[in-house]
Amino acid sequence: MGLMDLIRGWSSCGDARSCFVTNADTSEPSASASPTETLTTLFTKTPGSALTPAAVAEAVERGDCERVAACVAGAEDDPMLAVAALEGCFAVAPERDSPEDQLRRQQLGDAGACEAIPHMMYVHLDKHDVQEGGCRAIWNLARDSVNAARMAEAGACKVVPAAMRAHPFSRRLQENALLALINLSRTPRSVAQIVNAGAPARVATCMKNHEKEPVIQQWACQTILNLGACSDPAVRLFGEVGGCEAVMTAMRNYPNEQSLQLMGLRAMRHLAKSKANRERLQAAGLQLIQEADKLHSSVEGVVEAAKEAREALEDVEVTPEKIETKATPKHSPSAAPLATVTAVTPAVLEDTTVGADSR
Repeated sequence: MGLMDLIRGWSSCGDARSCFVTNADTSEPSASASPTETLTTLFTKTPGSALTPAAVAEAVERGDCERVAACVAGAEDDPMLAVAALEGCFAVAPERDSPEDQLRRQQLGDAGACEAIPHMMYVHLDKHDVQEGGCRAIWNLARDSVNAARMAEAGACKVVPAAMRAHPFSRRLQENALLALINLSRTPRSVAQIVNAGAPARVATCMKNHEKEPVIQQWACQTILNLGACSDPAVRLFGEVGGCEAVMTAMRNYPNEQSLQLMGLRAMRHLAKSKANRERLQAAGLQLIQEADKLHSSVEGVVEAAKEAREALEDVEVTPEKIETKATPKHSPSAAPLATVTAVTPAVLEDTTVGADSR
């Protein structure tokens, strides 16, 4: 029985999920079971016991991913259940990438989690914990390119900026949202959806609200890089909402943060595709490029990134060479190490997802 069959089963019952039947154990919800009792029975053999993130995580580890996806889809009326389901999904943590973790991500995607998570986030847009968990789940599952495409089609590219707007001062939510946008922005189509949902304004606001958080500044610069790599409207909008100034402020405030400087240089290069942005960046931007180049000349990729940013600001026609470099930032426990960053011609989207692709 697939996830959509389960959802149709719920909708055909008088009490949402009260007729849920599972073959995973011998206990089944009674006709009068509450949503909480019904979903609890999915994960435990003892009706009435607590549905916890650990119980969901255990189901993921067992490979019972349809149960997890069903739990997310069935949590429309109970945000606490949604949080438990989302937290349980992190048994496959973004920081892990073993073959087993890759398989679990694929199984969660195949079971319908990619469609269920954005929908559940829309339903509980005002619930901070749901939005924070949802953004992290999107970041995690979108490490897989097939899952990223599924979630983009299901509305993830729109709901993540909406979450950022609804909860602008939550550091963890904003960080998770930026990481989700980075992993969603794999194709021109998904980038267009993200930009049309207002992401440039949300990213610029995030950088202003969390100016004292270098990790957030780094991920924001990488988001600008991803979106600006293949979207001229994104470049223009970032300039109009203060993105140029935000990147320069981040680089000025954290001169010793190597990965932030690298992402800032690469973001600046793409922002400079707009004449108006070059005027915004030129004087102070050239000074910051020079300082980054001097201070981090031994860091792989910085010299080349500084050269390209300088040429872009000076409006020199260049054809960027393909380079591959790994940057390992200092980051918070919730942030995965930076994946390989590949600079290609501006017409092609740069592969700067956080976490290696698993398919």
